[in-house]
Amino acid sequence: STLYGLLSKVYSLGSALQGLLFMGCSLRSALYGLLSRGCSLGAVLYGLLARVYSLGATF
Repeated sequence: STLYGLLSKVYSLGSALQGLLFMGCSLRSALYGLLSRGCSLGAVLYGLLARVYSLGATF
């Protein structure tokens, strides 16, 4: 019965670790999504700035 208790303890610890790992992975993907969104937003802003600058250069 002691071996069974130990096995169940190890199993619950493993499942907890797996849950933490999954949470970390989803958190990382969410952060990555935010980062890529920020980068694309920056590129759009940069393109707008370049357009405004080229318009100003023509005058």
